[in-house]
Amino acid sequence: FASLFDPLFGTTSQPFTTLTWPGVVHTVNYDLGNQNVSYWDTRYKNEDNVTGAVWNLGWSYRNDGVDIWEDTDTNPASIRVHVGSTVSNEWLKYTVNVASGGNFKIAFRVAGAANGQIRLYDGTNNIVGPLRITNTGSYGTWKTQTNNAKSLLTSGTHSIKLSFNKIISE
Repeated sequence: FASLFDPLFGTTSQPFTTLTWPGVVHTVNYDLGNQNVSYWDTRYKNEDNVTGAVWNLGWSYRNDGVDIWEDTDTNPASIRVHVGSTVSNEWLKYTVNVASGGNFKIAFRVAGAANGQIRLYDGTNNIVGPLRITNTGSYGTWKTQTNNAKSLLTSGTHSIKLSFNKIISE
């Protein structure tokens, strides 16, 4: 209901849920807000479907412009949905609470038939990347990829942006 009752909805992102580092941050739990506020998706409206309904390309989890798909990832931390169909220059924003500052290694759970590249930003500062994401052979084969660089974050609330620099899934 944020889009109906929050006067700042179209101009300011708001947390979708409480996210804490260290911890698991699911890509589908990006902030609430419009295109170019909480996310940038090249095709943020699915207007060509036969019913005329506007929804994300995967028809799952949230009703906005980011393409979210159901999946079969068997990892215990999985919530069985993921962001997919990403292309270059798309991004997602997260409000993350860092409990205790320090250097963090960041692991990504990925699946896809194409290689890609991602970056993480804290505000406008690049904190990770570009990180090469290697294809796993298919969109149903999930693997964990960990970056070797450590990311320094201070304690407190951070606006983290995940940027897709090359196609990583379709």
